[in-house]
Amino acid sequence: MLFSRPLLIATLLVVAAVLLAACGGDDDSGAGTPPGGIDVPSETPEPSVASLPDTFPAEFPVYSGMTVIRGGDLGGRFIVEWRAMDSTADVVDFYLGALAAAPWSIQIESTEGAVTQIEFVGEEPVRFVGELAVAPIPDTGETRVVLSLLEY
Repeated sequence: MLFSRPLLIATLLVVAAVLLAACGGDDDSGAGTPPGGIDVPSETPEPSVASLPDTFPAEFPVYSGMTVIRGGDLGGRFIVEWRAMDSTADVVDFYLGALAAAPWSIQIESTEGAVTQIEFVGEEPVRFVGELAVAPIPDTGETRVVLSLLEY
């Protein structure tokens, strides 16, 4: 087994913490209330579109048409979140095919509820180990893809 379930959960929690930190944690209890005392609803901002880090490996298969929402290189560990307008089934099928082809190989593939998780490795010349989670974004028809990719 490439990753233990506790490691996968810990990784996803770290990704969630990083994403929440990026959104900010300021106390905005006064936000939305102008000096006149009239409550104005605050808007929820859309996630900003980002780009892949310059050091992201070009060999990693990226589903066509996805938008990078967040991405970072943490010293050889890449954490990336994408959104796709296509169905979750189409995105999952793409990654099951792409990560089963050389130089990649799937170690574990599992589905729990609506989330598909794929654990994989890359052999020479890519030398990466990673986890990919693919899930629908409720009520949107969009798909979220979260990648943790570690160079070894």
